[in-house]
Amino acid sequence: FARSTLLSTFFLLTGFCRYLRGPHGEARPRSSVWQVAGLVSYALGFASKATAITLPLLLLVCEWVFLNPGKFGPWRLLRAEPKRLQKYVPLLLVACAYVAIRQIIAPRALARIATHQGLVYIYFLTQIRAWVYYLELWVWPALMVSDYSGFGWSQHFWDYRVLVSFGIVTAVLGIAFVLWTKQPVIPFFIFWHFITLLP
Repeated sequence: FARSTLLSTFFLLTGFCRYLRGPHGEARPRSSVWQVAGLVSYALGFASKATAITLPLLLLVCEWVFLNPGKFGPWRLLRAEPKRLQKYVPLLLVACAYVAIRQIIAPRALARIATHQGLVYIYFLTQIRAWVYYLELWVWPALMVSDYSGFGWSQHFWDYRVLVSFGIVTAVLGIAFVLWTKQPVIPFFIFWHFITLLP
C-alpha cells in the first residue's frame, strides 16, 4: 500500500542524510561525492512522488536549528552568511527540472492551478486544517484510512474549522520558536511535520 509514498520518503531521507554527510558537514572529505549522491536521491524521490520537493526546506530548517552557533533567526542567518545558500542551488535546479518535465508530461495539472484564481487560496485554507488533522493522527490514528471522504474544502478563512485550526497551528509553531534554542530537536520535528505536508 502507498508504495510511492514509501519510496519517496526513503529517497527524501537518503538525500537528507547524504547532504548532512556532504555540504552540511564540516569540510568532510569527498563532500562533492555526497552532494551528487544526495541530488540523485532527490531526483529518485521526485520519480516516486512529488512530495520529495520539500528536501531543500528541510535542509534549511536543519541548518537553522542545528548548524547555527550564533542562534540567529533564519533570515538573519542567511543575510549574515549568504554563502550558505550556494549548496541549495543544485537542489533548486533539480526541482525546476522536475516541474518542467511534469509540465511537459501532464500540462493540465499546473494549468488548472494557474487559471483558477481562487484555487490556491482554497488549497491554503484546507491545508491549515490538514496540518491539524495530521497532528491528531499522531495522537489517535483512528481516521487514517484511504477512503476518508468527510474532510471537504474550505472556501473562507472565517470558517470556524479554519479559525480553530489556524489557532492550533500558530500555537504549535509558537512553541517551536520558543524551544528552538533550548530543545532544538523538538522544533526541528515540528517544522518537519509542517513542511512535509505542504505539497
